[in-house]
Amino acid sequence: MRYSSLGSSLCRWGRVGVAAIAIAIGASTATAQFGGGFGGASYRSSINDNEIDRMIDTLGLDEDQATLVDALYDGFRDTFDQASEDSRQKMRDAFQELRDSGDFQSMATTGITFGREWKQQSESLEQSFFNDVKTVLTEDQMKLWPQYERDWRRRNSFRGGGQPGSFSGENVDLFEIVENLELDDEARNNVEPVLDAYAIELDPALTNRDRAMTDMTNVSASVLEGKTTPEELDSKFKSLQRMRVQVRDLNDRYVQLLASHMAPETGQKLQQEYLQRCFRGIYSPTPADNYFETVRKSGNLNDAQLKAVDAIEQDFHGQTDAINRQLADLQKKQEVEMQQRMFDRIKAMAQQGGFGPGGPGQQRGRGNFGGGPGGGFGGPANGADDPRRDLMDQKTALVQNALNSVAGLLSPEQLAAAPKPEANQRGARGGNRGPMSDEQRQQMEQRMQQWRDRGGDQGGGRGGRGGG
Repeated sequence: MRYSSLGSSLCRWGRVGVAAIAIAIGASTATAQFGGGFGGASYRSSINDNEIDRMIDTLGLDEDQATLVDALYDGFRDTFDQASEDSRQKMRDAFQELRDSGDFQSMATTGITFGREWKQQSESLEQSFFNDVKTVLTEDQMKLWPQYERDWRRRNSFRGGGQPGSFSGENVDLFEIVENLELDDEARNNVEPVLDAYAIELDPALTNRDRAMTDMTNVSASVLEGKTTPEELDSKFKSLQRMRVQVRDLNDRYVQLLASHMAPETGQKLQQEYLQRCFRGIYSPTPADNYFETVRKSGNLNDAQLKAVDAIEQDFHGQTDAINRQLADLQKKQEVEMQQRMFDRIKAMAQQGGFGPGGPGQQRGRGNFGGGPGGGFGGPANGADDPRRDLMDQKTALVQNALNSVAGLLSPEQLAAAPKPEANQRGARGGNRGPMSDEQRQQMEQRMQQWRDRGGDQGGGRGGRGGG
């Protein structure tokens, strides 16, 4: 029983160590799990059927060329799938051997090593396929290849959007948002020069960020073994943070540029979609937004009532937009602080012997990595009050006031006929079934007070409560 308990502890802390590093470097969620995806690797190719269609369209391949590319792709896919399965099987065998021997600590470093090797192998296979494709292109088509490959790199880099550790806006592809707007030819021509400039500036920024992520991954095994120097960790971490901020700020800048080259209504849609992707829990539609629409669509309101609803909505958005901007600024700030806290704890473990036997990773009782309540992977450190709480409470009150104001405009018959607002996504609190009664509001306030008495959100993801 004692050996079993020790093995369980080592295995648990090996997993915690890899999870912590995965969050710090922003690798995909799979990097924190045994069985695949270590070292930033993915066992699925970034070249798929949709990518082949884009390649054919972008390069303007004729039917014979498309047939040849399809044949090359079939061969590539078979080779890639077999190589992927071989790599995963080797890692499973290695893990089983380590489990049988009781060397649980080596499982983490072995996983990272396998993942790193597979990443190199998979990239080599993809590049080999691209080289084969080039052999069927004409001279004019070869001139288009740099543009296609640049666009492929962008799609491939953004494909892992929403990774733990990434900054809000860092993994949003503005090309995708613009495409979803379905612009007409004239509007598309207006933004084309801006999109071209965006693509040119974004390519090296993404390349530098992804290289910094790989560099951080490459020191992860050394961190787990307690061999990496604090200076090396500092250098890799700071470089990755700079690259991430560069990508995020570039997106922030170009969404404004693109909007300025669009009709005002279209530009507003672009910016709203961008903000919702960056800060899903902040800019998601609220119950009030839903209720404005459902009341209008009921068809039972007269002109005076419709004008009053418009005025309530305009005032509501004016106030909530100001709160949302403050919440977004706080989230950006807390994302940086959270990553710094996480990194400081990993560095401290490396300085004190890492996650190896006897190191601090083996001596902790639970995976909070120091700090008080709320001082884990997200939220304020040392149990500090979350400055977003008051803002979210203000937003909740605004939502409820708007719901009550609209309901006050309606006759009992109109109120009964109007559909209830649909359940919103992760918007402001305050319910999603229309106006609350005084009793319901009192119950909600009691629950919120109980929640606060327990210490509020003790962990959470990137931004905790209210974050994306």
